Amino acid sequence: MGWFGGQERTAAFAAQFEPRGKGCIYRQSMRGEPYALTMAERDDFVAAYARRLRRGRRTLAAVLALFALGVIWWGRAVMAAGLGGIALGGVGLVLAFFALFFRGIWTAPARTLEARYADKVAQSGAEARKTYLGRTRYAQFVGVAFAALFLFMQFAQTHDVTTGWARLAPILLGVVLCVLAWRIFQKWRVGRAERPSDSV
Repeated sequence: MGWFGGQERTAAFAAQFEPRGKGCIYRQSMRGEPYALTMAERDDFVAAYARRLRRGRRTLAAVLALFALGVIWWGRAVMAAGLGGIALGGVGLVLAFFALFFRGIWTAPARTLEARYADKVAQSGAEARKTYLGRTRYAQFVGVAFAALFLFMQFAQTHDVTTGWARLAPILLGVVLCVLAWRIFQKWRVGRAERPSDSV
């Protein structure tokens, strides 16, 4: 689930609110401190997140489009002037800003509710991981893997990944694939543990 997966991101955000009686319990990323709130409050949080996410995605798309046009018109001139590193650094700062923005709207309920009494202790890391893996489909892991491979192949067509800083690309790809493989194994192990054992 990337920045542009609007519906999936909103569904994942809504999954942080667990139904409890006539209301629900909010846990940031399904592992933070639990906060009790009404369903109306939950709906307000989800609607606000969807609205801010939509605006952020549109703004990011516009920025990336402007960057693409800049590459087309001034890319060669910038590289010839030896300013490629500065340009890439600027792009990195822009992406970092959007990463912080999307993180901020994701954690907005926790900041709003932090003054309220947490009625139960936070989930442990193991419990949160089990919940996350149970709600994540294998297809999502596979989709991320294919996306990483596609981006790597696109990058390799324009860069020599055996020299210079471009050598980091295959290393990064390997790390991403290893993490995904480990997550898939964890999900399989959790599913196997939850399956009832056959009676003898």
